[in-house]
Amino acid sequence: MLGVGMVIIQPETEKVVLCYDSRRKHYFFPKGRKDAGEAMETAVLREAYEEVREEGTGMPDEQSYTSHLFSFEEAFQKLDVDSQKILRYAWFLFQETTQYDKMFVQ
Repeated sequence: MLGVGMVIIQPETEKVVLCYDSRRKHYFFPKGRKDAGEAMETAVLREAYEEVREEGTGMPDEQSYTSHLFSFEEAFQKLDVDSQKILRYAWFLFQETTQYDKMFVQ
């Protein structure tokens, strides 16, 4: 069974999406399992939708999940060390892409 995960950064606000598990009391990036026969890209989009939407999926293991928007600094402080490394790299790529778009894309 393969899993998928993602770092979601809203371009307009530069806010980072984190999920919070109130049962385990920790923040994490949206993630989940890839269904059999499902393309990775499709699984990422589906999991993002399932874990971030307000009404939730009703899945028993996701009943305690809520999604939140944070600045980079706020999100960084809420994550464990491994997730902080992932966020730092994703943030770097986001900043580079944003600068490129401003310079070359009109």
